[in-house]
Amino acid sequence: MRGSISGCLLDGISGERLSSPEVMLYRIGVVGETRAVSDERGVFSFTDLPQGEYSLAVYDQRFAPHHERIVLAEGEILHNLQISLTPAGFLSGRILDEEGRPPQRCWFTLMRAGQRRGRSGYIDDSGDHQVSPDGSFSSPPLLPARYCLRFAGILQQPTMLNPSEPAYILMQKRVFDFI
Repeated sequence: MRGSISGCLLDGISGERLSSPEVMLYRIGVVGETRAVSDERGVFSFTDLPQGEYSLAVYDQRFAPHHERIVLAEGEILHNLQISLTPAGFLSGRILDEEGRPPQRCWFTLMRAGQRRGRSGYIDDSGDHQVSPDGSFSSPPLLPARYCLRFAGILQQPTMLNPSEPAYILMQKRVFDFI
């Protein structure tokens, strides 16, 4: 006998049902995923599931990612799950050099600070995200937290070159990495 999981997605602030988020179900220890898109009433469902451990993930550009671990017994039917999504925050801006020019190449990473097992410090990061050619950047959806923003890349060629400086020194001066 197989199991199933179904429920609805809600805006955590207004309580309104959400119709656009993508819902993913991953079986722990098994490669692959099952996708579902919530319908116009915010309802999603997964059927014909074997028993086991699952990770349910919800993604939408307007909300912080949501992950939930579910253990499904043989033939168990989990229905009427109500998942409230937290509206996301975003960090955005533009990075420019002292002459007002964007970097030649640049990436940014958001590092989340917090507490784990009674200790303060680094919790996780968002991975590297490329800054656009005009120097503008925007983060992925973020949960409420304290973040450090790290930039790394290569600056544009300086407008005034020093002909006495070796090329490798000039290149070293163009590479940057800061938080």
